[in-house]
Amino acid sequence: MTGELFDITTNWGHVGLCLGDGRIVHAWDEVRIHDIRAVEALEPAEGWTQPRYIGWAPVERILQGHKVR
Repeated sequence: MTGELFDITTNWGHVGLCLGDGRIVHAWDEVRIHDIRAVEALEPAEGWTQPRYIGWAPVERILQGHKVR
């Protein structure tokens, strides 16, 4: 999803956590649980592009480079 945040326009992406059975928990305008295919049907916020499903990433990849404090 591309849009402006803090005066910077870039592809910020959209992340959901898999709950199994094709369901994800994610935050759009509120925290929601959806079927993964339903996310693409959500109305984008003003100034933002439509979300689209591009695949899954393992948690190890998402947390790569994260440092425990």
